[in-house]
Amino acid sequence: MVYVIAAVVVVIGLTGSKAWAIVTLVVGLLSVYPVSCWLDPWTDCICCKGSGKHYRNRKNSTRHRHCRWCKRAGERLRWGRRIYNRYKKARG
Repeated sequence: MVYVIAAVVVVIGLTGSKAWAIVTLVVGLLSVYPVSCWLDPWTDCICCKGSGKHYRNRKNSTRHRHCRWCKRAGERLRWGRRIYNRYKKARG
């Protein structure tokens, strides 16, 4: 992976310490998200914002229904964790 990023940087035309700084930054950022998905795989639901209740789009509405996206749990798996789970299931 590092070699691919380094090749892209060379094709762009950057050389020397700037190129390695960019490669190090990109590799560092790409390694942070998988670790965060492993440590904390759940995130708040985007529809109910973690409450498990889906309110109407009116300002003073108190009526709600159960959230269909998270099935009233208030949490959903992050997309990076879903990819990891499918990969792990396919590998056996």
